[in-house]
Amino acid sequence: MHGEQVITVGILEDNRDFAAYLEQVLGDAPGVSVMFNVALVAEARRRLEQGPVPDLLLIDMQLPDGSGLEIVDAARALFGTRILVLTVLADKASVIGAIEHGAHGYLLKDAPARQIRSAINTIMDGGSPISALAAARIVEAIRRPDSAQGAARPTPREVEIIQLMAKGLSSAEIADVATLSVHTVGDHIKSIYRKLGVKSRSEAIYEARSNGWLSLIE
Repeated sequence: MHGEQVITVGILEDNRDFAAYLEQVLGDAPGVSVMFNVALVAEARRRLEQGPVPDLLLIDMQLPDGSGLEIVDAARALFGTRILVLTVLADKASVIGAIEHGAHGYLLKDAPARQIRSAINTIMDGGSPISALAAARIVEAIRRPDSAQGAARPTPREVEIIQLMAKGLSSAEIADVATLSVHTVGDHIKSIYRKLGVKSRSEAIYEARSNGWLSLIE
């Protein structure tokens, strides 16, 4: 434990009801103080750059202006703060991606209040709290090598589309940028999923990055 030392926390969560709940949960925790509670990646980055920097950031993965992973990268590399991801995403790509980017812990949003409070203390003590379902995804990834190893190579157009997907563009936005119909983009995405052996956009991006597809044009 941390004695009289106060742990300062920043919250990045776009669901305002859940954000208010988190602030209440942390407000009830002895020795924890909420430094800020924002809904956008850009706002979290601004708060970090302006300082003071909180001891720990509690971050959702899906935000209106980008991915919480952007802040995970910046927070660890530039500001040295610890990260607890709190999200609804329990797929392998999201869990492994967050850990690879440097998250110290990974909980799902249905975690009880006491588990969230305990996770903060655990991280500050050097531990890595992970929800049972997220831990299962890590074990699965270790037991089963990436399914895309040896997969059919992507076409140049598929590489272009997966890169745009990785940037967070919707199918309609990809169609506009690539000068294709939305239907054609959908066909390319189905082909990408089939070649990578995945069923979701987040898994496709993770597998494509792991297997060097994105580096073909980055």
